[in-house]
Amino acid sequence: MVRGLFRHFDPTRDASSAIFGTIITAVTIITESDGATGVVDVVLAVAVTLTLYWIAHSYALVLGRPDARTSFWTSAARELGAEWPMVTACFLPLVVMVGFDVLGAGLDVSATIAVWFATGLLVVWGYLAARRAQASGGLRILSAAIFGVLGIVIIGLKSLLRH
Repeated sequence: MVRGLFRHFDPTRDASSAIFGTIITAVTIITESDGATGVVDVVLAVAVTLTLYWIAHSYALVLGRPDARTSFWTSAARELGAEWPMVTACFLPLVVMVGFDVLGAGLDVSATIAVWFATGLLVVWGYLAARRAQASGGLRILSAAIFGVLGIVIIGLKSLLRH
């Protein structure tokens, strides 16, 4: 399972779906953990939200392609497969959240740790995106930092929602 997740870190692949999935996961954890009764509620909310985004995004890509020459169903199946990293991007942050909750950290702390972990993943995505574009070392670090700032903005959302 872990090896399958890490294949999305391959710099030769388009990681945009995994980036979207990571962002959606972090935002959903933040918004759902505030009123949830337990970690299972948050996991289900993330799973449902990402599944809906995955289907909608794939469908929009199929409909938005003016050069589509294959059948709708063939195109839809291809896009669903290509966009699957959007869903798998939630696995590691959710495992972190569930793991810390099982260890007794509580939902709020577990959710916060999971969102920081997702921010770390965004930093990795930023670095790999720049590496894939064959950017210099300095630009790779800048790209990673920009993605990290995006994660920190998402974390700031949690503070805003609490007040």
